[in-house]
Parts: sequence; structure tokens; C-alpha cells
Amino acid sequence: MTDPVKEVKESLEAQLKDGFSGLQKKYDAVADELQKGNTVTTEMKSQIEQQKGEIERVIEQVQKLEEKGVKLRNGAGEKKSFIDFVKGNDKYQALTQKNQPSAEIEITKSDMAAMAETKVTSAGLVAPQYDPVIQGAPRQNLLIRDLIPTTPVTGQAFTYFRELLHTLGAGMVPEGGAKPTSNVTFEQVTDTIKKIAVWMPVTDEALDDVPQLYSYIQELLRYDLELKREGQILKGDGTGNNLNGIMTQATVFNAQLS
Repeated sequence: MTDPVKEVKESLEAQLKDGFSGLQKKYDAVADELQKGNTVTTEMKSQIEQQKGEIERVIEQVQKLEEKGVKLRNGAGEKKSFIDFVKGNDKYQALTQKNQPSAEIEITKSDMAAMAETKVTSAGLVAPQYDPVIQGAPRQNLLIRDLIPTTPVTGQAFTYFRELLHTLGAGMVPEGGAKPTSNVTFEQVTDTIKKIAVWMPVTDEALDDVPQLYSYIQELLRYDLELKREGQILKGDGTGNNLNGIMTQATVFNAQLS
């Protein structure tokens, strides 16, 4: 079974070859006449123009066929897509111009081979994986509060007793000897209750759009409070609404006790 595209290609190539060959012979004949001092006859000029016209018609036919997707010339020319092929079809153009009510477009294997390949990818189709857990930033571990005994209170003030002076009396005692005496005194201290507070504005729309946002903000604000409380416990200066911190009220280091 013969390939119709190959036959058309060979026929057009032969026509072009014969046309250029015949045109070259006519140019050679003209050159000989000019060397002899003769003028170019009107008939010879007419033959040259006719030969050129035949070559141009063949080239135009090649271009029209390639516009329809029939690849006749060698080279890595730009391939047309299926849409470009349809738009370049004469029947489709007549249909768009309303010159005919319908159009039947025939697509051959050679047409398909000449079309540009369009690969279907998953870009824009695959939904991104969604992690509902909000990833928080690294945070400082809060440990001081767990090391200190606490007592729940009510009201605006809290009174307690604090050790004021402890007399050290322990010592080594022989059998039947008197035991040394130790003593301790206390002072009454009243502290006012201090408040640590924080809040964060957030819209109802944000809470509706991201369900886990509410619990995350609650946990974040609790951490904010605990971090501030730990700082007050350690270094509060006791003035105003500040706590009296451990480091602030600590006694000066005594080298004799080491």
C-alpha cells in the first residue's frame, strides 16, 4: 500500500527539480546570446517568466499543504496543534464565515503525526494535602511555677507568716548531756492579689474558616500568661502591680556560709 503523502512529496519535488533545471537552461541560453552580442528575444523572456510562474505555483501548493498539516519539507519547523489545524481548514473557515451550514473535516494519520503533541499534566488538578494542625514556633519551657507550693485564695489580699529569724542550735551531744536549743521567729505579711491578663482580637469569620484556630489561640494566650508569671516570680520588683520576685528579695550572698 502506497503512502499518498510520499507520492505527493515526490511529485512536487520532481516538479520543482524540473522547473529549476529548465529555468537554469534558459538563463544559460540568455547568457550565451548576450556574450555573442545578441539581444534577448521577447519569446525567451516570456518563457523565463512562464517557467518562474510554474515554480511559484508549486511552492505555493507546498505551503498550502503544509498549512493543513501535511509535512512535505524537511526541517524542524514549528508543529501546529489540533486547534490550529482545524482553524486553518478551508471548510472550517467557510463555516465561521457562514458560507455553509456545516463542515466535515477529514483528519488523516499524516495530519495527526504532523500535529504538536500536548501532554496532559496534573498541574492544577491535584488538590494540595492539608494539615489541620497549626505549627507553632519554638517556646521556652516553663518550670519555676511547678517548683513552688501554691494555695488557692479568694478576695483581694492574702495574709501569711514568713520566717524572720532562725537561730541555729543543733550540735553534738554526749550521752546524758543537755540538748542545745534552736529558735525561730516569724512575721506576718499581707500581700495584695495581682492580676496578669491578656487578650487577642480575632474575627468570627476567621474562627469559622479555620476551626483549629480557636484552640490554638487559647493555648497561645495561656502560654503568654505563664511566661509573664514566671518572669514576675523570678524578677518582679514588688512595686505597683508587680510581684515580689525571688531574685529581687533574695539576701546578699554570704561566703561564710559556703
